[in-house]
Amino acid sequence: MEVHLVKRAIEHVDSFRSNGIDKPAGRTIPIVESTMFAVLLLVGFFYFFIWHYMATLIMTLTVVESSPSVSLSLDPSRAPLTDGTEDEESHSSIVSTRNTRVTSGVRSTFHHLRSQGGFYAPVRGIISTIHLSVLFFLVMVFGGGVASIIVGEKLGMLAGAAIACVATAKWNMALTQLRIASPESNKRPESKNMFKRSRNIAFAAVKPTIAALTLIRLYQESFKVAMMSFVPKKGDPGFDQPYTMKLENDGSHKIEYGKVSAWFYVLTVCFYIGYIGIVLPAKAVVVRMQASGMATDDETIISVDTTFGVEAAGEKERTLTFMEAVGTFSREDIKSILFMGAKLVALETIQIVAYAMIVYISFWWVAEKTINNAVRNQLRGGNAAL
Repeated sequence: MEVHLVKRAIEHVDSFRSNGIDKPAGRTIPIVESTMFAVLLLVGFFYFFIWHYMATLIMTLTVVESSPSVSLSLDPSRAPLTDGTEDEESHSSIVSTRNTRVTSGVRSTFHHLRSQGGFYAPVRGIISTIHLSVLFFLVMVFGGGVASIIVGEKLGMLAGAAIACVATAKWNMALTQLRIASPESNKRPESKNMFKRSRNIAFAAVKPTIAALTLIRLYQESFKVAMMSFVPKKGDPGFDQPYTMKLENDGSHKIEYGKVSAWFYVLTVCFYIGYIGIVLPAKAVVVRMQASGMATDDETIISVDTTFGVEAAGEKERTLTFMEAVGTFSREDIKSILFMGAKLVALETIQIVAYAMIVYISFWWVAEKTINNAVRNQLRGGNAAL
């Protein structure tokens, strides 16, 4: 009788596996498990998105913060004598005190932001970032769609991408300035300030950053294409059937998941190396270019010299060129940016891994629960028939 039940279960599993979808035919995923999976997915998405914005905020402040200065002051240990006379060397003894960067660490940066704008200061601007992402997509699609009607599909998409590059450069400049500006100077919602500032930014100020942003985007997209070429595609094991089930002789079952090529992991490591070595410095240069176009009367969160030591030739305010921005980085600036970038990349990687594990475990649980219910119900049906 047990052999007969196992045989019936195997036939049932084979029937729904033959449909191309590895779940019981005619049955849906349990409501409780699918709801928990959706909630975990949503929470993980917002958690990662907020952290990604904070990492961008900290990196922006690290890039634009003025280098620590060495100042001279009186030695505080030289105090007046008790008889009312002063130490002869009290005014001649000076010591050098070195100011530390506000952005020397992630926690210290958060503490400084909270001291400037309250407890929720680190998360301000998330709505603007969402608006930026949505509007970038809308501008690209709408601009490309209109241009496609006029000049054809291929040229239209190129025109849409060009329009999106210009819009993105202006919005990035506005967001860079808003991240630097003190909360006191942004009383209205930040999304409105972003549009107001982006309207006031002249095309001549944006023009130097368009090419740099486009090259950075192309570099990242090329790595994405290379990595995705090693991910299982439709029709490969692990895509149409992300898991397969094997029944053992004792009636238990074992789940095996699809595998990814080893080159995918190699390219992932290369991507992080390229990000820290190429993308991060290039983005730092662009951020300084965009920060240089900031109005000099704006109050900032940290000490920022918008000229970055470059003398403006007869011009009060102007955007630095790419090569001028490259020349503004000292060795100490580069070290601080690379150290902070390495910290943030490591922390963001941990967030991605944790998020992926949540999705993987919840998916495995839903799949396991679904298959268990299917096999159990089939066995119960076979037992009742007998």
